[in-house]
Amino acid sequence: MNMPITKEMFANFKQGEEELTSGIEIGGIYEHVGGRKYRVVGIARNSDDLQLCVIYQCHNCTGSCPLWIKSIHDFNEMISIDGHPVPRFRPVGAQTSIAY
Repeated sequence: MNMPITKEMFANFKQGEEELTSGIEIGGIYEHVGGRKYRVVGIARNSDDLQLCVIYQCHNCTGSCPLWIKSIHDFNEMISIDGHPVPRFRPVGAQTSIAY
């Protein structure tokens, strides 16, 4: 069940927004722990709970490619591989031009 979002709730979500998004570069290229590279298209807010999310798509995509969305928390999360912490997505470069 969804609760109505009040002005006070929205103000609380706004606090710390810059801190949460400061490490994510719009247009930046990130490598997923699985090896694929993705380009960050933007940052958005989930309309149900106001959670900040990263919108991204395959880096080498041509034509019509799906957009993916992941919470900023999950995007920045450290996960364990063979007992070692590694970032779920790690920055690998910047996009120089964006073609739509």
